[in-house]
Amino acid sequence: MEIKIGIQHISREVVIETSETSDEVQAAVSEALSGGGLLSLTDERGRKVLIPAASIGYVDIGGLLTAFKDEVPADEAKNLGALSALGFSVTGDGGSSDFSVRLTTK
Repeated sequence: MEIKIGIQHISREVVIETSETSDEVQAAVSEALSGGGLLSLTDERGRKVLIPAASIGYVDIGGLLTAFKDEVPADEAKNLGALSALGFSVTGDGGSSDFSVRLTTK
């Protein structure tokens, strides 16, 4: 599965091919963000990638249809074929917050 991680203030994504499931990646991301530590993922070649949780802007886990294949009715799934990724991020600082949506088409 392909994982794309956007890093704040850096224009290029970190792209990782991993054999971990989307649930395992989501758990690792949630743990890193809640603990404020490092996100640690292992790619298909066994290399570890460490990213400071505070620097994460967004994480795209697999394709949209792959992640939600059991929840999207077949007649609606055909309309989503042009999407390759959908990501979002929320950041807050004091009394304000920013919400960003990233949509990628094929």
